[in-house]
Amino acid sequence: ARWAFATGVVISFLTPFVNSVPWFYIVPEFVGTFLSYQHGSIFPIFPYASYMFIGAAAGVALSRVPKEDRFGYIRRMSWRIALLSGAAGGVLALVIPMLGFVPDLDFLQSSPACVWLRVGAVSAFIYCVSLAYPLMRRFENLLALFGKQSLVVYVVHLIILFGTPWFPSIGRFYVKNASLEFGLLAAVVVVGGTLLIVYAEDLLARNAGRILRYARLSLAAMLAYALLL
Repeated sequence: ARWAFATGVVISFLTPFVNSVPWFYIVPEFVGTFLSYQHGSIFPIFPYASYMFIGAAAGVALSRVPKEDRFGYIRRMSWRIALLSGAAGGVLALVIPMLGFVPDLDFLQSSPACVWLRVGAVSAFIYCVSLAYPLMRRFENLLALFGKQSLVVYVVHLIILFGTPWFPSIGRFYVKNASLEFGLLAAVVVVGGTLLIVYAEDLLARNAGRILRYARLSLAAMLAYALLL
């Protein structure tokens, strides 16, 4: 946990320096896209790998807590982490511009302050969810499904938001130029569409036999219709 957290910290503070290097003049294209935003990469290693390592550290810490105590542990720790990370991000946002040796790049993409503000925001959101959880107990199985399928949720939401190499989507049509109202609507569409697709995939997996029978009957009916009419 300590090594993972330390790695996340180091990546966050190296980000402005790494992002300022013209990587595409130094390394091949397929390597440069992991290190730079310049040719359209959305999530280069710096700073985004820092979130993975910080999350890994949090996961290790949580795994050491007895199962029956985890909910209380998350509630106690999340607001503290939110305050600490938010305060660290705020201080860094004020101090870094005063340091002449740190490259002055896009705040959201390259600032270590933004990394810690985001960690604080996520921790605050986790705390709010922990407060709301008792009201959502009747949806526990559905929430557990989305939690277990978190990787699928992540991939599907990226496809809905940005598209694929074969077709574009919202995030590529409106690059940093959508209105607040449209952005909120797009967020609802992306989140709602993602969860609906994940739920439908699970429903299909659990009822494959029944759905297959319905599909065969439908195809038989279509064939009979075509032959008769």
